[in-house]
Amino acid sequence: MVWLLVIIANLIRKEIWLMKDQPPTHRTLIMRCWAEQDELVPQRFWRFHLHWLDTNNRQSFADVETLLAALSDVFGAETSPDHDND
Repeated sequence: MVWLLVIIANLIRKEIWLMKDQPPTHRTLIMRCWAEQDELVPQRFWRFHLHWLDTNNRQSFADVETLLAALSDVFGAETSPDHDND
């Protein structure tokens, strides 16, 4: 799980760098992670749940790929017309 926290920290750091000319913003969330195991398949599956405290929205994810995609949508780079011609 440490690698997931590193990825999230890097996404946040990138967002802060991109927003250096904008007023500071923040998002607050609680992330829960737990492993489930099917009785028929001896493989563990990680499940994830995000609770955004600033909006009170909740999201659940069945795998890390969809979790990271959702976090990238929130913390990923936003393009603006001013930076399109750079």
